[in-house]
Amino acid sequence: MTKELRLPDGTYTKDQDKFTEEWDNIRKPFKDMGFRVVGFGPYIALCDAQTGNGYFQLPIYAAKKFIQLSKETK
Repeated sequence: MTKELRLPDGTYTKDQDKFTEEWDNIRKPFKDMGFRVVGFGPYIALCDAQTGNGYFQLPIYAAKKFIQLSKETK
């Protein structure tokens, strides 16, 4: 029996590769900004990558907006 996995858009999949790929699209930009992702679905939880301090959560729509804005400023 395969577990259903929640994707960032709120839908579900049983495909582990799709699940990993879609969450990596959100996780990796935050890693590049110096954060470590410590939880996700239905939000993304982050902390400072070096110290592990400063834990906070963002709704997915806000995380996607930050990613979009960071791409526009490069």
